[in-house]
Amino acid sequence: VGLVIVCDLEPAEFYCETLKAKGLSSSLEPDS
Repeated sequence: VGLVIVCDLEPAEFYCETLKAKGLSSSLEPDS
């Protein structure tokens, strides 16, 4: 299962930390 969220950097960092806190892996990839 995968999930892609497209948003600004600040909320992206929040989502990343929240997912990691729940034991899920997440990564930030800048839009190119």
